[in-house]
Amino acid sequence: VEDCVHALFTRGTGGFGDFALYSFRKFLPVPDGGLLLSREPVDETLSPPLERFISLKTAGLLSGSRRLLEEGEAALDADDEAREPSAMGALLLDRLPWKHIPEVRRKNYAFLAERLRLPPLDDDTVPLGVPLRVPAGKGELERRLRAAGFEPPISWDVPRDAPSDETDRLVVLPCDERMGERELLKMINICASMNEKKSGRVPLYNKGGLPMPEICSQITFFYYNDFKRARDFYERIMGFELADDQGTCRIYRVQGTAFLGIVDEKHGHCSAPRGESDVLVTLVTNDVKGWWEHLRKEGAKITSELLYKPEISIEAFFFEDPEGYALEVQSFLKPELRKIFGQE
Repeated sequence: VEDCVHALFTRGTGGFGDFALYSFRKFLPVPDGGLLLSREPVDETLSPPLERFISLKTAGLLSGSRRLLEEGEAALDADDEAREPSAMGALLLDRLPWKHIPEVRRKNYAFLAERLRLPPLDDDTVPLGVPLRVPAGKGELERRLRAAGFEPPISWDVPRDAPSDETDRLVVLPCDERMGERELLKMINICASMNEKKSGRVPLYNKGGLPMPEICSQITFFYYNDFKRARDFYERIMGFELADDQGTCRIYRVQGTAFLGIVDEKHGHCSAPRGESDVLVTLVTNDVKGWWEHLRKEGAKITSELLYKPEISIEAFFFEDPEGYALEVQSFLKPELRKIFGQE
């Protein structure tokens, strides 16, 4: 049996097996349907379409519900009948244009491969997607892609307790005919934000398709009249890790590649605030109440009550540092945002 379900339009496939199987729905905008080529006579009796799969798949595509899509695939996996295509699938297959699809897929693959530093396609290959190896594991990148509206065309799950292998590091990026340059650039920037390439960071691209200069981390600088007091606040009370001591400037690691710098205003580019702070720095945490109690104990100037805002799904409170800069401690409550901002 020659498995050609990922190679519907690729030349040179289907020639060596006694049986060759192709899938329409992996390449064409149809809910079901496939092709069997056989060197031997086969029983052409087909069962009726699997309506549960069709209903779940259609509902999942229309609503964007991954749960419905997965339930549909599970229903199909549990079925071992040879079935007729659905009426909708047959109608779409007969009516929809498809001849442009191979060329567009190859063009999109080349666009992604060039910017993600991946190998080019063979001449006769029409890709289902663009394989990208993520050394740290595929989970976070797939989550970010789905949150942005991109569904990987293949996503194999490693069985529980199975030894780790390449399947949990491989993400297949979509490159189908519905995607234009704007969508491709957005997807490239999501991949670049993961910063997992061993050969160097993948560059960001602007909306015009031009590569942007690299950004490795981010520092916010505050300026102080009483530099010694500011040092005590951020080192003793906030407990931030000192990353660089420049004498009249100290830079602290807040988390990961997020940094906060404090500067003696007599030696800095800007000035200390003269009135109400025009800047707000937000610290994201899973323990808003813990920070509230810690800062109250240390005598910090807390400027709000503990706040629960269900309309935007956050918990938070506000406080000020010794010279009036505004800070916030906040927790996101939506699961998708908790993952984006490092709470999970």
